[in-house]
Amino acid sequence: MSKITENLRKKVKFKTYNMARQEYLEGVVGKLGIIVEEDDKIIIYATQRLVEKNCKKVFNELSCDGMNTYYEGSRKLIEKYKLNKPVYFIFDGIVFDNFTTLSSNFCSVIFKNCTFNNGLQVFNATNVTLENNKYINWTDFYGYGNSFLFGHIDELTIINDEFVNGYDLKYGKTKFGINISANKVNIINSNLCAESQGQISISTKEISLVHSTITGPEVYLDSESIKSSDTILKSDNGIIIDNKNNDFTGYVQAPIVIYNDVDLNAANKVIAVNVDDVNLKMARYELLQKLCNLRDYCKQINENKVDIIQKQLNSQSLSKVLNEKRFGEN
Repeated sequence: MSKITENLRKKVKFKTYNMARQEYLEGVVGKLGIIVEEDDKIIIYATQRLVEKNCKKVFNELSCDGMNTYYEGSRKLIEKYKLNKPVYFIFDGIVFDNFTTLSSNFCSVIFKNCTFNNGLQVFNATNVTLENNKYINWTDFYGYGNSFLFGHIDELTIINDEFVNGYDLKYGKTKFGINISANKVNIINSNLCAESQGQISISTKEISLVHSTITGPEVYLDSESIKSSDTILKSDNGIIIDNKNNDFTGYVQAPIVIYNDVDLNAANKVIAVNVDDVNLKMARYELLQKLCNLRDYCKQINENKVDIIQKQLNSQSLSKVLNEKRFGEN
């Protein structure tokens, strides 16, 4: 009898543990879709119905979180329930009919085959991937920020994507474009095209550009390291690239291209940014500046001398000057 009782207690304990574990898991990852737990990861497959039910308010508010092991309280529960695994939120084919805000921590968020209307504004995100989505923008008003894609993302990957306004705007203007800060950006086999009053502005520690085209009225890249392969940057007005490691080797086309404060004299032609050429232009610019400074210095010395002589002449009496002139003629 005691053995039966003990087995019953174990079953109750195990069932209670699993129920508490599932409740904690759902509490952390939210209720956006179907939760699939694998040996090495946790995946949430979002559904249109649950996204609209739990996220749609005045606009779409997405909150995606993974397992926070930095906070002691949550870390103990995560260890207790053996949930210390990477978390992935996959939004596949979801239509966001109004502008969308995203905040996510300790997880990866993947948007694939989705449709975004009038903006994706990221308050803060750990890891975001955009793949084969549609972007529709008919206004210059966004719920947050000044571009269609705006905010801070620790790591952003844009792959096999056409970031192009899918709306044929016959009247008015938009600010369709990208304005993000990040630690790492990967742009792979994609076409990024800002339009109208928009721009492409990316500030990051490192960026990788592979087989892609980046176009906009203005294009700004600010990155310590830039790795580029079979990629071109195009702009109607100008391109500015700040590259601390001086390691960008790619193609650009714009009326004005400034690379590390050096004007490359692009003249709207496709040119390859060559580090040696940039260094040579920078050396020439520095030499020209030194020559200009030397010219100004010599000019100032001569002006000072003339000023001294002029003051000396002004201090002499007219009769003394005339006498000196007369004696000089004799």
